[in-house]
Amino acid sequence: MQQRRKKDRKAPSKPMSLEVLIGGRFMAWAGGFVIVMSIAALLALGSQQGWWGYITPELRCAFAACFGIGMLAGGEVALRKYGRMAAVGLFGGGLAVLYLTAHATTWASVGLLSDDLGFWLLALVALIGVAVTVRARLLSIGVLSVVAGYAVPFTVQAGSPFYVSFPLYLSMLYGIGLVLSGVLPQPFRPLRYVTLGAHAIVAGIWVVAEGRVEVAGALVFMCGWWGMISAEAVYAAKRKQSAIGNAIASLGATAWFITLTCWMFSSTSAGGGGVSWVDIRGVYTLAVGVLAAAMALQFGPGLDGLRSRPKSAMDKLAFELWCQTGILIPVAVALQFSDYGQSIAWLLIGIAGIEVGRRLPSRGLDVFGLIVGALGTAHVLLVDSWRSTQLLSADPLINAGWLHVTIWSVLAFGAVILVHVASHRLREGTALFWKGMPILLAVVGTIGWCWWWTVVGQGLTPTYAWLAGAVLLVLLRRVRVGLHYDSLSCLVLLATAARWITVDALGPRFASNWSPDAIAPFVNAQGGTALVIVAVGVWAIRALLKDGESLTGVAARAGSVLGQAWMLAGVVFILLAISIQVDLVVSGSESGVRSTGAGWSPATTRILWFVFVWGAGGCASAIAGALRPQQLGVVGRGGWLLLAGSALAWLTIGTIGPRVGAEGLAGPGVLINTQCLIGCALIGLLLIGAVVGLRRNTLEHACLPIVTGRSTSINVCVAWPLIAAIVFWLGTLEIDRFCAPEGERVADPEMARHTAWSVYWGLYSIGLVAVGFYFKARTARWIGLGLLLLTLLKVLTVDMAEVEMVYRVLSLMAVGLLLVGTSIAYAKLAPGLLAREQEREREQMKEEEEEEEQDEDVDEGIKRTDEPPPLP
Repeated sequence: MQQRRKKDRKAPSKPMSLEVLIGGRFMAWAGGFVIVMSIAALLALGSQQGWWGYITPELRCAFAACFGIGMLAGGEVALRKYGRMAAVGLFGGGLAVLYLTAHATTWASVGLLSDDLGFWLLALVALIGVAVTVRARLLSIGVLSVVAGYAVPFTVQAGSPFYVSFPLYLSMLYGIGLVLSGVLPQPFRPLRYVTLGAHAIVAGIWVVAEGRVEVAGALVFMCGWWGMISAEAVYAAKRKQSAIGNAIASLGATAWFITLTCWMFSSTSAGGGGVSWVDIRGVYTLAVGVLAAAMALQFGPGLDGLRSRPKSAMDKLAFELWCQTGILIPVAVALQFSDYGQSIAWLLIGIAGIEVGRRLPSRGLDVFGLIVGALGTAHVLLVDSWRSTQLLSADPLINAGWLHVTIWSVLAFGAVILVHVASHRLREGTALFWKGMPILLAVVGTIGWCWWWTVVGQGLTPTYAWLAGAVLLVLLRRVRVGLHYDSLSCLVLLATAARWITVDALGPRFASNWSPDAIAPFVNAQGGTALVIVAVGVWAIRALLKDGESLTGVAARAGSVLGQAWMLAGVVFILLAISIQVDLVVSGSESGVRSTGAGWSPATTRILWFVFVWGAGGCASAIAGALRPQQLGVVGRGGWLLLAGSALAWLTIGTIGPRVGAEGLAGPGVLINTQCLIGCALIGLLLIGAVVGLRRNTLEHACLPIVTGRSTSINVCVAWPLIAAIVFWLGTLEIDRFCAPEGERVADPEMARHTAWSVYWGLYSIGLVAVGFYFKARTARWIGLGLLLLTLLKVLTVDMAEVEMVYRVLSLMAVGLLLVGTSIAYAKLAPGLLAREQEREREQMKEEEEEEEQDEDVDEGIKRTDEPPPLP
């Protein structure tokens, strides 16, 4: 059995050697070509010399025909005795001589046959070539016969019968080429593509020339040609041949057929019975698509061809026919409808494709729906928005003060809704593309919603519409969990807040016609909108909470958008909203409508009140984070950042900037001014945050050794240094204000200022040293000593330069007392404190060494367990 199978196997064909290729095939073709050229040269020479004047034209053509037939007979003999390679030259030369002779019968110098008879004589020669092709099984002869047959119409000029005879002749050649390809695929399958190319060119020229006059007749022939290639492709696919070639031939023929047919309809004003051919272009294209689908259902695997990947030749052809249907349906819509009708139809077809693909299920229909839906959406946005004057220039459907709706607006809104429906109905898959596509559609639909309301809305309408979109997304999260509606809702909320700040609040503020007189602070539409945004945000957070899930969990689910910082963004939004209302108050005082009683310029007043607002907000956030560290830890850390930033802003642009600037020391009096009051308020806020944090013992983490030189809590690291800095600078500033020349409180303001500074700085440095001893804060003691040395240096260089004797004595006395007190304190407290600190450092070093030894023991145990057991 195995030997029989080995015998039945065909031996692989050996490639033809270069010698056989040149000596056999090329020489045969070259010989045939030389013979034909020699006969043509002989005829031309005889005509010039007058040799043929003694021979009638009939005899001349007969002699040439006999010569061509003789070459064909010689080719037959060579075929039988020596094979196809020996006969190819004779066959080709004989056919060429016959073609030349048949064409010569129509020359004016010969006048043997009319153009019509000469045409059919050439057709007869083409048939002879086909017969020779079938007899010899030579692809080259077949190609020569088909090409020469299609070239015949260009060599003669027929009369009136040409309209009917010409398409029949083309149909004959077309059918012969396809029949040879289908019946004898080896070696004539390439003849199909030659026939298709030649037929497309020649038949296309005929349709362009004659189709506009006789549309019905041309349409009959074109439908027949399309049916012939479809039948041949199905026949070849059923025989499991040319899996890819069948699809290419069918698709190319359909494209040629639809293109020429629609052009012919467009170039014709009216059809029979007054029916306009232009009006049926879309219906005709749709009918072809339906016919392609019917062929796929009949000859292919049915609807299973849309569910699974094609494997066999018939499956691939059926898939290509389904693709034709998917292409022709949108094309039919484009041909049949105009203006916004195209967009509506494409959008409906797209959502229908996605729905049908979900129910079959079919990934191909999903792709079809996505492509057509994207085409419709792009058409709405890029074409319908400006193309038709009826859509944009006509009277709007709704023209209220807060809303401007046109027909195009309604169409765009429908597109947005359909995109959302598509995101909900599209099937997810295991591939990354199909996992992300529904989410992408949901994002696109959400962006479209916001964009649509931005276009049609006026004033605060888009902001409220965006809020409504966020609410809808929160409500829809239970409908389709995989679309990340929770993340989208958070994103829309943030975008709404950003729009309110930039467009609704700051946009009018910097407009040229803005006036604070017409707006009441804190009681206006902008403030109400901010409250609504905050309320919706709180509701959304509570709605997104699952059973047993913290706000941090919600932030983690929204982390793909902005991370956990989106909760802190809500606090920042509230502070920005309050700051904008504070700006209204300050701007009113600047214009004289309202008074803040600050005594400062509007810019400084605005900065100081901003510092207080942001400091209070930061303190509240820090307290919230301390009370609920697991749920609001991020908000607490952000609150500390806001509080620290407010304190630094007060220390710099809130006090130093105005002091060194043109304002100087403004304010109604010492300790009763905006700078001092807000500084005291910041001290209180920092104390409250620090005390609450210490009592709750929260927010512990490794911090820089700012205060104690060891790991401590963030509130200590942030609060106490800032409190110390504010107290120091506040006292210095108020002493400066008290001794200002404008107040006329002292006789020598400059000398009194420096003396008071020295005393205050000395006392403050002693206080820092004392606090450092009491709380065992080494950093505080160092800062106190440094400030004390700086004060002494100031006294010796500045205070003693040009002072009266009494002030000099007082300064020296105060400095001496401070130094003595400091030395006594260090003498009594430093030894024990330093000993305890050294003991603590030794204990810490000992603990670290023990931990390192334990780690080494664990590593050695792991290594021992990894080693293989010893061999016995």
